[in-house]
Amino acid sequence: MLLALKGWCLSAYTKDRALIFLFAIIFISCAASYYFADDEPASNVSDNASSLLRDYYRSPLNMSDAYQYCVQEAQTQLGASLQRYAMDDISTRYKHEQGVFFVVLRVDVGSINDYRKAMIYCDVDPKVYRVSYYKEVYLGEDRSILSRTIEFFSDL
Repeated sequence: MLLALKGWCLSAYTKDRALIFLFAIIFISCAASYYFADDEPASNVSDNASSLLRDYYRSPLNMSDAYQYCVQEAQTQLGASLQRYAMDDISTRYKHEQGVFFVVLRVDVGSINDYRKAMIYCDVDPKVYRVSYYKEVYLGEDRSILSRTIEFFSDL
């Protein structure tokens, strides 16, 4: 009987050691996963990029992302007066010489009933993930002096 009790204690001791070993392996694997996980954004990513929740290390910036950055900049600049916007597919492109995305937006600025049409030009730098150039051009305002003079005298 003493031998049977000793055998039972030995097997309980072995089970306890096996459980401790199992918990130690689980703890070490969790700690290693936490330590080596790459949850930090890249150091050169601006606050603007983190708002789009994108990992540019694994998937580089593309035209769709550049469009989103341009729209976000237009919303920041124009606020509630930005009513509608659409990308001009013909003019939007990647400029190889400068290494930037050139995005052209056709927008309506003003209120829902009283608005002006405009074009927005953005350069989005894929290295710093932000708009590096922004310009608004309202249609009819960027005309030459000659065309304005002809229109003035034709109205008389």
